[in-house]
Amino acid sequence: MSEIATKLTESWQNIFNGSQKAIDWVSDVRPNVARLNNEADSLILELRRLRNTAKRLGAVSSRPMTAGFFGLSQAGKSYLVSALAAGENGKLETTFDGKQLDFIEHINPPGGGKEATGLVTRFSRIAKGGIDGYPLELRLFSEIEIAKILLNSYFNDFDKEKIDYQCEPQKINELIKRATQQTKAAAVNGVTADDVVDLQDYATDSIGKTLAALQGSYWAKATALA
Repeated sequence: MSEIATKLTESWQNIFNGSQKAIDWVSDVRPNVARLNNEADSLILELRRLRNTAKRLGAVSSRPMTAGFFGLSQAGKSYLVSALAAGENGKLETTFDGKQLDFIEHINPPGGGKEATGLVTRFSRIAKGGIDGYPLELRLFSEIEIAKILLNSYFNDFDKEKIDYQCEPQKINELIKRATQQTKAAAVNGVTADDVVDLQDYATDSIGKTLAALQGSYWAKATALA
């Protein structure tokens, strides 16, 4: 990693940590200052958004730049990527577990309209040793990333006219009540308050008015429970 990338990563980490200190300060002082208490919830929400931004930008600051291709045609993207990144022999090749493989022939061949459109293939010029027999590097989804996928699928992949469910205040309150009864005295690993704010922003930006009922108190209570 270059010196500039290192400094940039450290700067984002400082913002990430500083935002948490600001949240702690607001939480400690708000009971004693009426004006701060009135604005505390919105301040903490914005600080958590800042933490999420710093976390994302800090993560990508340490990684090489990436070119991505998105489109309807699987074959078109495959051949475009192969043409742009091909070697002297005109092929895009990579090494898997010591074996030389061709991208078009072995990794992403035409599927006759049955391609796995949800699959993303990433290439890197920085080779890693890995484990013999397991040449691919995988990254697991976080809990909130899975929640985003389910949220997106529910509202975009299904015919909601065939689903008898309404996002009503009573159901929301019952959900919060059940979640409150399951809270632990000590914090547990998993979803954090920052994660809930991230999901809130994703839902608001992607779904919008359909989930307007959650803006009342659900998100604030869910964040407090995380």
